[in-house]
Amino acid sequence: MKLEEIKPHLVEDMAAVEGIDPQQAERFIEALAASLWRIAPGALIYNSKPCQLPMDQIRKAMADGESMRSIEKRFHVDRRTIYRRLDDPDC
Repeated sequence: MKLEEIKPHLVEDMAAVEGIDPQQAERFIEALAASLWRIAPGALIYNSKPCQLPMDQIRKAMADGESMRSIEKRFHVDRRTIYRRLDDPDC
């Protein structure tokens, strides 16, 4: 799921439920998304912004024969995200 696709809905819902203005809700949503991305890059939401994964380190680990399971755990990222980002020219 792309953040840009769900962000308007999240902002609208947060503004309505919390009774805050949409601009303030948007700042909260952006902070939450940044935190989620830092904790588990790509696992919860797909961030279509430039790659924020340490792909050089991930590529080296793969080249060194490290198991994908180990790489997933070490970098807190799902293998599907890794494979998707391997083909991403921004990474």
